[in-house]
Amino acid sequence: MDFVAVDFETANYKRTSACAIGLVAVENGVIVEKRHFLIRPPENHFVFTYLHGISWNEVRHEPAFNEIWPQVCAIIGNRPITAHNAPFDTAVLRDTLGYYGITCPKISCVCTCQLSRRIWPELRSHSLDAVAGHLHLALKHHNAVSDSEVCAQIALAGCRKKGFRSIVEAAVACRLRYDYLL
Repeated sequence: MDFVAVDFETANYKRTSACAIGLVAVENGVIVEKRHFLIRPPENHFVFTYLHGISWNEVRHEPAFNEIWPQVCAIIGNRPITAHNAPFDTAVLRDTLGYYGITCPKISCVCTCQLSRRIWPELRSHSLDAVAGHLHLALKHHNAVSDSEVCAQIALAGCRKKGFRSIVEAAVACRLRYDYLL
């Protein structure tokens, strides 16, 4: 089972305001790489510092997204991605790539929030922290790499529980959309 869990943190309400990305690569059902990048967004307007603790002062000397994209793209490779609340993270990726004039690659994406609704329907909430609590996973919420790691663990636990061999097989079997990008 190969995929990459992705989580973005944004500075403000604009989807182009990514200020952090976490990536957790899974190969053969095992986490093999964890990466965290701070990102300098196009403008210094920060609204969500209270959530993730990232401010303009922390990222003003960090690379812009177009500068880290080659590394991010290399980590993702040809693998599908997962994200908890995938429409948000894929919109940030798509819009940020568009802002920098970078063609968005064809990437399959599975939403672990939707997957968790199918796998654990008994849960009252399927938020990242609720599912993490149900699975007894440590989470530092709104830390991009922690959120990505928990997302990966949710995908792995759900696939193990139902016997799925891949995240795309899980999406198909659970009747989930898995083509948020292109």
